[in-house]
Amino acid sequence: MGTAKKLWRSVVAASATLAASCTGEVDAKTIHASPDTLQNALLNAAGGEHIVLAPGQYGNVTWAQHTYKPAVTIDAAAAQFTFVAIRAMDGLILSGGTVIGPRASEMSVTVKASRNITLRDMHISGARIGITLAASQDIVVEHNSFDGTRSDGVDIASSQRVQILYNDCRNFTPVRGVYDSHGKSLHEGDHPDCIQGWAVTGQPPPADITIIGNTAHGLMQGIFFGDGVRGGADRLIIQGNTLEVAMYHGILVDNARDSVITGNTVRAVPGAKMLIFPFHPVTPWIRAINSQRTLICGNSMETPRVSQDIGPCPASLKLPKPPA
Repeated sequence: MGTAKKLWRSVVAASATLAASCTGEVDAKTIHASPDTLQNALLNAAGGEHIVLAPGQYGNVTWAQHTYKPAVTIDAAAAQFTFVAIRAMDGLILSGGTVIGPRASEMSVTVKASRNITLRDMHISGARIGITLAASQDIVVEHNSFDGTRSDGVDIASSQRVQILYNDCRNFTPVRGVYDSHGKSLHEGDHPDCIQGWAVTGQPPPADITIIGNTAHGLMQGIFFGDGVRGGADRLIIQGNTLEVAMYHGILVDNARDSVITGNTVRAVPGAKMLIFPFHPVTPWIRAINSQRTLICGNSMETPRVSQDIGPCPASLKLPKPPA
């Protein structure tokens, strides 16, 4: 193609872009939605849309069985939900918003059998669990506030390639256990965790889980990957978290493989006591049990003899640069 024709096509393209900007077409993928129109906006989305929610109460919402490439972003900063379910979805970013679930509800936000999902900048409280991830891959949970959930911040069940980044857990209000005068349990209470993960029998175990820069304060465990007999977890990176908690497990992993726990600070909140009888005072630890090729180094804690930190990390340890 000659130089003159190339120049002419460039001029035509530039003119078309300018004309589109004047008529608003460049912004055609920004969609404004209300509680009445949100579901239709998602059903009609082709991929890459930016859906801005109007202020309002959106109640219980379920988004299911859609693939968006590129991902659709829902700007929910002005919205309030009571429950959000994301099921069999691929390519969705939920940014901002408040989720206040009833205290008796099991969870506020659930992601199941989904891929390429981001949950960020949300304020979550009320229900027993803030966010549950189940059988999902390529998930990012970042910069969320779990303030006043009943028991857990983030639960990760048999999911892979998950990033849990810079979230905050505080003011949890777990149901307390009830005991008779002899210490016999009459009613089991909650077992609160800021971040918890486990394997589900018959499904691939949690793998490639990155947990960086999160904070926890109050009546909860910090980071807990238990139930190792069901399959454990592979390639956990638990780094740079600050956990001020009132239970023994500041960080505990069971049957972890090829994992690193480093740069974390774990300490007890004032007056920390166990939630179960006989309510012993608590000093939290960092430990790995039944684990293989799992390194614990460079952490700060109040129980160095009980914890398993080896001190400074070996110079050979190379970790990816933490996300911003």
